[in-house]
Amino acid sequence: MKQLLIIGGGFAGLKAALSAAYEIKENNGDVEITLISDKDFLVIRPRLYEANPADMKVPLQPILEPIGVNFLQGKASEIDTDSRSISVAITKHLATEVSYDRLILAAGSVLKTPPVPGIEKHSWNIDSYEAAVAFDDHLLKVARLPKLTGHNRFVIVGGGMTGIELATELRSRLRDHADQATADAAEIILIDQAQSVGPLPAETTAEIFEQALQDAKVTVKLGRTLSEITPTSVTLDNGEEVETASVVITAGMRANPLADLLNRDQDQLGRLTVDGSLKVNEATDIYAAGDIASAHIDADNLALMSCQHAMPMGAHAGYNAARDLMALPPRTYEQPNYVNCIDLGESGGVLTKGWDRQVAMSGPEAKELKRKINEDFIYPPQGDAVEILAKAHIDAQWGSER
Repeated sequence: MKQLLIIGGGFAGLKAALSAAYEIKENNGDVEITLISDKDFLVIRPRLYEANPADMKVPLQPILEPIGVNFLQGKASEIDTDSRSISVAITKHLATEVSYDRLILAAGSVLKTPPVPGIEKHSWNIDSYEAAVAFDDHLLKVARLPKLTGHNRFVIVGGGMTGIELATELRSRLRDHADQATADAAEIILIDQAQSVGPLPAETTAEIFEQALQDAKVTVKLGRTLSEITPTSVTLDNGEEVETASVVITAGMRANPLADLLNRDQDQLGRLTVDGSLKVNEATDIYAAGDIASAHIDADNLALMSCQHAMPMGAHAGYNAARDLMALPPRTYEQPNYVNCIDLGESGGVLTKGWDRQVAMSGPEAKELKRKINEDFIYPPQGDAVEILAKAHIDAQWGSER
């Protein structure tokens, strides 16, 4: 029996497992699938800016077991491409080796941390499940213990999508943790080195973002970077010192360092360059999908580090790797239609279409769409094997409302 190994239990990895399982069943393939992840649950990462981040997870085993996909909890630490084997750390003192005939790397991305003194010890982030839960615990502490220095001032570093969503949502989270007076008294500061906030190009959405941040009473400091973070303050590059107990880094991502182990072509974000079938360049038996892959979605644009692109990439990688093992033709990954939906807290939301980000919807209507995306569309199928496989094929969309 041939072995298909998938590293990563995020959106791309889970999509790959489901798509591969569907193809193998449809074609009576003699292929065993194993998914390796350091967590036994899927993190609903796009929702980690929201309240109650501890709830933003879905167990993997009830999805994988009914469709015959093996699950191994551990962290892949070494890849031997000559022997086609992976070293997996099961615990701190226990490791095992797993062999493969085809490998799909879907290990995602990690926070890109700026080189600022004090950032490792004195800042928070919402990039991972553990980090988001830790920040929420901290938020509860500072909201209920006002004697802490800088307890009511929150500095968010990074004015991209995550920074904006957290900034506009933070006051309501403080209200939930404490009361309205605590939320009203909070000072929220958003810092970015660019001259505008939000995804580029900014021309079409700048006014909407500025108004939403203004409505949320967020102070925006543009063209600024950090020079130091201490337990009670942050210093900007112009020498300004801001007293705060809460510095949150949302300054972008880079590919999981696992990509570096292959010694293959990588882009400036550390992503592995792949061909149209999502096979890693100069590799005959390794595919990559999601945030760890640098893939063209059309002739001019690369996939972004986003759930929107990770899910179809995972589906294509699983489909192609499984069919490769069964000597069947692949399908080229293409995803020409690009949209972006951003939560703007009590101001609603904004939906843009196309790479020029033309506004298609805003306000409460866009907020409702964002809610459907976050709470339904990106959630994996549940049920028995028939129900799960019904939403496992390459073109299937998740969510009960799809």
